[in-house]
Amino acid sequence: MTFFLEVVSQNKHIFSKDVIKIYVLGSAGELCIYPGHSQLLTYIKSGPLYILDSLKKENFFYLSGGILEIQPNFVTILSDDANSISKKNVLKHFFKR
Repeated sequence: MTFFLEVVSQNKHIFSKDVIKIYVLGSAGELCIYPGHSQLLTYIKSGPLYILDSLKKENFFYLSGGILEIQPNFVTILSDDANSISKKNVLKHFFKR
């Protein structure tokens, strides 16, 4: 199962594709979103966005805050700004455990 994800910023279209799951930092904590997730509207914190697309390719972005909306089979992220980053940088800077 997949759902459609669209990520946009004020100045550009970032990502638009069917995906299997995403990970993002919500205002109340970490969110891992799979198909069938309940509807939600929340602020997102600055931090990594992990996307596993329908071809099982991993995509990494850095979001500088924004809003996340989850609808049945459709998720939209309106970010203040977003940039593609490498998996190495995500692991180095955000998951120091």
